[in-house]
Amino acid sequence: MFIKALKADHPMDFLKEFSGFLVTDGYEAYHKLARKRKDEIIICGCWGHLKRKYTDAVKAMGKAGAKTAAGTLSGQAIQKIRKIFHEDNELKQMEPEERQKRRNEEIKSLVDEFFAWVKKHRSEVTRKSVTGRAFTYTIEQEEYLRTFLSDGRVPMDNNAAERAIRSFCIGKKNWVMCDTIHGAQDSAIVYSLTETA
Repeated sequence: MFIKALKADHPMDFLKEFSGFLVTDGYEAYHKLARKRKDEIIICGCWGHLKRKYTDAVKAMGKAGAKTAAGTLSGQAIQKIRKIFHEDNELKQMEPEERQKRRNEEIKSLVDEFFAWVKKHRSEVTRKSVTGRAFTYTIEQEEYLRTFLSDGRVPMDNNAAERAIRSFCIGKKNWVMCDTIHGAQDSAIVYSLTETA
């Protein structure tokens, strides 16, 4: 119980000065933070993380299953998500107000259709299957995944942040020996300086 409280405390402490849109995966600590500070923080779900859930389901089918993935529910979900991404990418060069208007005119119906499709097919898979867990995640995160439709400044995913920390994630095996808080903090300072130089 104490460990769970600590996990939620870290984002709360780190983001104590932050207000605005926060594009995240489905980590409950962020949702808890937004509920606590509802007038200051708005959670936006990451469609990249959502797509990954369905991609994992296709990968779980192995090589033989991957060849027929397009006909599976996970494969169909991936295609629907790709279409939403494609349509939104067409609006990237627009000013936020125009992007929001066009999202509501052109993309909202695709998003509505996607969530309706997930709910329709939810009962066709077991909840513990990889696809079933992807469906559950989709339904549980619907409110947050729809947030990008409400403001043209909000991206559909947090891929820019993920790319920014990619080298850190790849290199984490190199500093696994940082086994103290002070060592980790010092490494983080050096790494921050190096990455931002």
